[in-house]
Amino acid sequence: MGKNKRIFELDALRGIAVILMICHHFMWDVRYVLKLDLFSFQEGDFFNYFLQPFFVCVFVMISGICCVLSRNNLVRALRLFVAAIVVSVVTAIASLIMLKTGEISSLSRDGLFVFFNVIHLLTVGTFICWIVQMIEHKVLLKRHTEEYARKYFSELVTGGLIVAGALIMLFVPLVEKLSYRNNIWIFLPIGILPDNIISMGDYLPMVPWLGVFLIGISVGRTMYAEKKSAFPDAPAALRKISVPFEFVGRNAIWFYLIHWPVIKAILIAGRHLGLF
Repeated sequence: MGKNKRIFELDALRGIAVILMICHHFMWDVRYVLKLDLFSFQEGDFFNYFLQPFFVCVFVMISGICCVLSRNNLVRALRLFVAAIVVSVVTAIASLIMLKTGEISSLSRDGLFVFFNVIHLLTVGTFICWIVQMIEHKVLLKRHTEEYARKYFSELVTGGLIVAGALIMLFVPLVEKLSYRNNIWIFLPIGILPDNIISMGDYLPMVPWLGVFLIGISVGRTMYAEKKSAFPDAPAALRKISVPFEFVGRNAIWFYLIHWPVIKAILIAGRHLGLF
């Protein structure tokens, strides 16, 4: 989306979701890295089965919607791919350093490895969106000049994305059933965990979350087909309140990439200074 054509509600919602995820990571680090007896509600059913999935769902779905508004999803996918590799490499190095310095006692139990998380998921989803758009515009639509044919194919693609997304989400029970039955790591991105899995600092598999992303693309194709806000007459007060959230949403990837090392550095420094 161009700077002057941002859709404020998407940026604001994505910003709120990012802030909530950052708060979650902070609380997780305090409880499970620093081992402080705080934020125990993270172990409750309400948090694990409603609150956390809710704000992750908002972030992933908004990301899918925004793919429809992007000028070049191939470039976005490549940038996300680089970011995903950086996240995986940095967390692996950080885990090894923390083991060597005594911050953690075991890689298998306390490691902070990130093999597949939200950045990896967005990479896959954005690349799929680019493929869908390429096929739709360069293959299907060019063969049919009539407006009704273009609309038919567009609706067919949108419906296909909804069906594909729903099917992916329905695979959750099967994926859970197949987990911990072998030592094959190649299926980890899908959600099938190997029996010898080691500790991970973050994890967001394609099942069910790629399904949420694809449904987000379909929502973008219907609600934001004209690339305009769904709330053009939103009250000025609401727009003013949403400004900081919009800023975070516009820079969501940077906030997501930077917050992890910043939080870790602050907490570890605080522990060494005797603050915790």
